[in-house]
Amino acid sequence: MTAKKQSLLDKNVILQDYPDAARLLARDNVNFTQLCNFACEAAQFATKSSPQFKFEFAVREEFLRNISSIFSFFSIS
Repeated sequence: MTAKKQSLLDKNVILQDYPDAARLLARDNVNFTQLCNFACEAAQFATKSSPQFKFEFAVREEFLRNISSIFSFFSIS
């Protein structure tokens, strides 16, 4: 499952749209709280979990240092 850039913009995970991937995924252009919410929502959808089941997101320091490693765009559209 791959999130589309527009979906990340609509969910306020990515704050501003930029044509350059480095700027698009810059730390100051990613809302980490919304990213965690989006990841939990995607996990709930993918596993067809009940809305009563709550996913928790554990943030590791490596994640905070290398935010772009969780994104993979074959093309930015």
